[in-house]
Amino acid sequence: MDSDPYAMENDTHDRVLLQSLIDSATCLLTFDEAGTISEARNIGFAAERFALLPDMPDAVVSDREAIGRSIKEVWPEGLLPITQIVTHRAQSSEGREASLEHTLADTNRNPIHLKLRAGVSGDGPDKRFHLSVADITASRMQAIQIEAYGRNLTEANTRLRRALHGSKVTVFEQDLDLRYTFMANPPDFFEETPLGKSDLELFGETGGDLVDLKRNTALAGNEWSGRIDVPDQNGGTVSYDVELEPRYSARGEVIGLIGTAIDLSDLKKHEDAMRLAMREITHRTKNLLAVIQATARRTAAKAPTKEAFVNSFAARLSAMSQSHDLLVRSNWRGADMAELVERNARQAGSTREGSFRIEGPPLTLTSDAAQHFGMALHELVSNALKYGALSVDGGTVEAVWEQAGEDVVFRWTETGGPDVSPPDETGFGTSYLQRAIAMALNAKTDLDFDPAGLKCSITMPGECFY
Repeated sequence: MDSDPYAMENDTHDRVLLQSLIDSATCLLTFDEAGTISEARNIGFAAERFALLPDMPDAVVSDREAIGRSIKEVWPEGLLPITQIVTHRAQSSEGREASLEHTLADTNRNPIHLKLRAGVSGDGPDKRFHLSVADITASRMQAIQIEAYGRNLTEANTRLRRALHGSKVTVFEQDLDLRYTFMANPPDFFEETPLGKSDLELFGETGGDLVDLKRNTALAGNEWSGRIDVPDQNGGTVSYDVELEPRYSARGEVIGLIGTAIDLSDLKKHEDAMRLAMREITHRTKNLLAVIQATARRTAAKAPTKEAFVNSFAARLSAMSQSHDLLVRSNWRGADMAELVERNARQAGSTREGSFRIEGPPLTLTSDAAQHFGMALHELVSNALKYGALSVDGGTVEAVWEQAGEDVVFRWTETGGPDVSPPDETGFGTSYLQRAIAMALNAKTDLDFDPAGLKCSITMPGECFY
């Protein structure tokens, strides 16, 4: 039994029409092989949309006026070859349907993106072409924008990951069951991926507290920030500065949370170091004040006048500052012995050429040893300037040191000065050299009041040096 050509034509027509509706078609045309139009739908809108094309014929304002005319009379010349291609493909295809997309430029060089769909029904003189044309410019531009947004988002995510890499910041997301769905820059102590796991699975009992916190804050629609301690793989804890906020769906429903966690390990180490430094500063300050008070009392006890006390006490404070300058410069990691000797030798012009010989191996005194040995040097230099070899022209001093096993022996030898005799009474300097430095450094001091010049040796144990 032969098929009904009219039924076939209607079926093809209806399919093209249905698809044209899906494609939001600008217009629908039916025409024969000669191009004569037998049906037109929305041809007026097509003419209006194509009005800016450079080769658009005079506009056809109604579908009725298009009936009986050739497609060449109502169709832009630039679109005719594409129409022929799509109708030819439809004839050649097994389903007798085809589609393609094409872009034209209007007189303003703006693109017009079109989608043409063609179907063929009937044969011979009954053959008809059913053509729909959809203006997909808006959707295409939207797709281009979406693609651009996608690229920008990908680039932004890449930048974020690069910025987070090597930093102490972790960004994460959790669903309503508080299972991790995303985590950028996870902590090093995670031996495997945390994705799909909950805080309870990752952190044990501590995780239970985290679950309660997050349910009562972010999942309840509230933001939260604060410090959290979590266990690490070594049995210790890691502190984090955490911010939580809810994640919403397009309908405004809470679907999980997003959070950031900043590892405070370095900050905690810095805080601990600062506390240790403050305790050390407090300790050193107390010690320094005790030394200053003791020096003031001893100086006052031996000073014959107020003026003598002020001068002697000021000189001793200056000697203390010499040692402190060296210690501060080394961040209290000790003082170079040679430099400490040289600094004290320079006081009051005691370094006239040839008056001083300093020699010894490089050694670094501990902070306590530097302060006490510096004061001992001051007393030796001050005595030499007032009464000894440095009080006259031609007098010289040798300040040398050497290692003797684990100890260090410092020797002070004066020559070319006035005759020396033991003092009638023990002054501050003698007392400091014989008793104070011995007690402070567990050192041994030997003072020899040789008439040819004062000799002093100080033997300090290895614990006084680094």
